[in-house]
Amino acid sequence: MNSCRHKEMSHKKPASPACWPRGTRRILLVGSVALGLAACSGGGGERRAFTDASMTADSEPKQIQLNWVFDDGTPDHYTVEVNPDGNSAFTQADLNGDGTIDNQDEIAGGESSIAITLPLHLTDFNNGRYRIVAYDDRGAEIGASTSINLISVVVNRLIGYVKASNTDVNDYFGDSVALAADGNTLVVGANSQASKATGVDGDQSDNSEIEAGAVYVFTRTGTTRAQQAYLKAPTTELNDYFGISVVISDDDNTLAAAASGENGKATGINGDQSDNTVTDAGAVYLY
Repeated sequence: MNSCRHKEMSHKKPASPACWPRGTRRILLVGSVALGLAACSGGGGERRAFTDASMTADSEPKQIQLNWVFDDGTPDHYTVEVNPDGNSAFTQADLNGDGTIDNQDEIAGGESSIAITLPLHLTDFNNGRYRIVAYDDRGAEIGASTSINLISVVVNRLIGYVKASNTDVNDYFGDSVALAADGNTLVVGANSQASKATGVDGDQSDNSEIEAGAVYVFTRTGTTRAQQAYLKAPTTELNDYFGISVVISDDDNTLAAAASGENGKATGINGDQSDNTVTDAGAVYLY
């Protein structure tokens, strides 16, 4: 006798799934798989936890700001992922720029924005994109924002625009420029600036020594740049062209400025700077 039929007749209990007709069992199997997939994917709920993600130009040159809203509690941390050309896969961004990806590149779960500095001349603004990824305290991904396209940012707003603190006609500010290796110190020469001031941070308003020259130092602290110093030669004179060329050491600590029109006949280091008998001899000053 068929065992399934026997059990149904003897015990009057609902038959087990194994005893159901083959068509019914197939429907059950397909339905179970569909429910299992829905449970694993969460119905897409994790991806929808981000209700907003956007990009704006930051207040400092070369910086963008990524902003987001995560509406499914507070994750343990976020990471930023970048697709530099729109065709590559998304990979985690090295936020602190040390060449490695580790927990120093994570963003605390309570944050909702981050500023990122870009090398503008190397960035694909037409195709590059970012996204924010959220993680729980076990390191499992619990959500990712939609792609944030770089093209949404006006590039011109990211370009730094630097001017002297005493802009004047025919000063030729920017005729020479030097940038420290770490990018933190910018030195700019204005070889025709006409102040008769001497040394460091003298009177910038004076305009009585034609083409004496000056050098301006700008530094970056954190994400903010500002003018740090206004440099003049110790013996400022007209037509010295101080600042016609400038250079700064990799560690930011030593700056050299040339004055190709300086007239001293001194030789070597720290000679008589008051002499003015050798026309256009030239000199270099260290700061």
